[in-house]
Amino acid sequence: MISTCFIATLRHFCKPTWAVGQIPDATFPIVSRLSAIAKLWHYLMSITTFILTFFLSQAYGLWRGMYTTTRKIQGRINDIGLLVASTVERDDQGRYTKRGEALLDDIGNYTRLFHVFCWAKYTKKFEILQSARGMSRMLSRGIITRKEYNTLSSLSSRNGGPHNACLTWILIKCLTAMKENTLPNDHALRDVLFHKMCGKFFVFVYCPIQWTAQTTLTHFSCLYKKTIKTSVAHLLEFPISWMVVFHLHMLTLSKSL
Repeated sequence: MISTCFIATLRHFCKPTWAVGQIPDATFPIVSRLSAIAKLWHYLMSITTFILTFFLSQAYGLWRGMYTTTRKIQGRINDIGLLVASTVERDDQGRYTKRGEALLDDIGNYTRLFHVFCWAKYTKKFEILQSARGMSRMLSRGIITRKEYNTLSSLSSRNGGPHNACLTWILIKCLTAMKENTLPNDHALRDVLFHKMCGKFFVFVYCPIQWTAQTTLTHFSCLYKKTIKTSVAHLLEFPISWMVVFHLHMLTLSKSL
């Protein structure tokens, strides 16, 4: 609508020498004055296209890497659950014994707690769960016991955090079950459990290393803002703040992909 009004006003007051639909005459006074803006527009369009492409590829790479990492954590959790469920003590009819069911319930509960506290450590959406308020709520709902609450609430990120405590509890439960013959007390199963547990811990620790990639994107975005403002200030002597605002909004959109 704005472009149509501009063209209509231009043809009414400036009396152009070219017909509608033809390329404007570059020597026409108002067209020659707008050529500087057109030149700047092409420069900024090229820069913006490059920046958008760069940020989109980096954002996709970050998303893909985090998706792979979360699937690895899920895979380690499934492996541990499968190993314990397939080797736990059963009766003559092939059903779990009471000790076996109690072990599976405890490991399942600690696994869910580990998964919750794992993401509460690194995401703002769930960080309240590792606070005193969040743990008190889980205690009131029966998700954790009073003894577990006292232990988890006393931990901080400097001494391992609640997620590491839950991971340790899973391993201790399995080793204790082996001593009580609730799980087979053999070296092969113990080695596999240690391997899966350490593998899950390594994948979890690797998460913040991937998230540091956002720092590079932030620094590059600040450089891009300064580049646009500097180029505008030197190329033109009249204000075109609307163009700067447009490109900065495009930059903000690219970072949110």
